[in-house]
Amino acid sequence: MSVSMIIMPILGGGGGLLVAVTNRNPLMATAGALFLVGAVVIGVIVLIGQRSGPRRELREARERYLDYVEDLRHRLRRTVAAQQRDAAWRHPAPPFLLDIVRNPARLWERRVDDDDFLSLRIGVGARPVVVSLSMKTNDGPLHDRDPVCVEAARALQRRYTTLPEQPVHIDLCDHSVVSVVGDRATGRDLATAMLVQLVAFHAPQDVRLAVVRASALAARWEWVKWLPHHQHPSRLDGDLPARMVATTVAELFDLISAELEVRLEAHRRRRGQGSRPRQHLDHPL
Repeated sequence: MSVSMIIMPILGGGGGLLVAVTNRNPLMATAGALFLVGAVVIGVIVLIGQRSGPRRELREARERYLDYVEDLRHRLRRTVAAQQRDAAWRHPAPPFLLDIVRNPARLWERRVDDDDFLSLRIGVGARPVVVSLSMKTNDGPLHDRDPVCVEAARALQRRYTTLPEQPVHIDLCDHSVVSVVGDRATGRDLATAMLVQLVAFHAPQDVRLAVVRASALAARWEWVKWLPHHQHPSRLDGDLPARMVATTVAELFDLISAELEVRLEAHRRRRGQGSRPRQHLDHPL
C-alpha cells in the first residue's frame, strides 16, 4: 500500500514526460518534467504522512494513558495513607495503649454494635489494599497492546496490591477459643498486649476478664486485680466484689458457670437475628 502510493505518481509523471519528449516540444518537455517532479514530491509526502500518522497517534495515546496511570497513582497514595491512618487509630502498637487509657474520649470507646468490637491486634504483616486494581484482558489480533502502557499498569498493580508492616488483628467474636503457642516469653507478651487492648477499648459491662493463675505465675498476673473487668458480677469478697480468678480451669468454670448460663440463654434468644453476643468472657492461662 505504501509503495504503491509513491509508484503511481512516478508512473503518471513519467508517462507525461514521455509524451512531451515524443512530441519534440521543449515547452511540453519542461512541463512534463515539472509534472514528474511534482508527482514524486506528492508521493513522498503521502508516504511520510502514512508512516508518521500512526506513530503520532500511538505516542499521543501512550501519553494520555501514562497521564491516567500517574493520576491513579496519586489517588492510590491518598487511599493508602488513609488506610494506614485508620489502621494505626484502630489498632495502635502496644506502647501507645497507655495513651488510650489516659484519653477519656477513647477509653472504652468500642461498643457491641461497632465493627471493631473485640478486634485485637496480634502483630504486623502484609495486608491487602482496600481497593483492588484489575486489568481488562482483551486479547486477540484486534487488540494489540502497547508494551510501555502494559508495563506501567502492571507496575502500579504490583505496588498497590498489599501494604507491608500493617497491623494484623483477630476478631474474638469469630473465635470461641484462642490459643497462643510458641516461645513462652513471647507468648506471654502477646497475651498481655491482647488483654491490655481488651480492657482499654471495651467497657466492663461488655467484657469480663477471668484468670486461671497458677502459683508459679501469680506475680505476673497480679496487676489484673485492679481492673474493673476482673470483678465478679454478683459474688462479694467482704464488702468488695470478688475477683474472677482461679487456679485451675475446672475451678474457673465453677466460678463463672452461673453467668455463662445467663449469657448462653441470651445468646440463644438473639441467634437467628444476626447480632453479635453482647458480652464476652476472656481468661488468660
